[in-house]
Amino acid sequence: MYFYFSKILAPLLNPTNLIVVLIIFFYFFYKIYKIKNLKKIIQILLSFLILIAFFPIGKLGIKYLELNYIEQKNIINLDNIMSSRIRKYTIN
Repeated sequence: MYFYFSKILAPLLNPTNLIVVLIIFFYFFYKIYKIKNLKKIIQILLSFLILIAFFPIGKLGIKYLELNYIEQKNIINLDNIMSSRIRKYTIN
């Protein structure tokens, strides 16, 4: 049951998909009831969606995350590790 709920709700939980769904919902609600506040909400959501689409927010976020990356040192003496394991399982 959890599997099916996760497959159904996953697209709706993505923030950009949620914005698109809200725009569609408010647009149809506006067409039916003609509430002026909904038109302002639709304009705000559209401008936010356009802002996300045109500015490289993802690249800026990746650059910030890559600053915290710790480089690991290479293992210098790898032959000794492998040879000790091989000797352990060989029959003399």
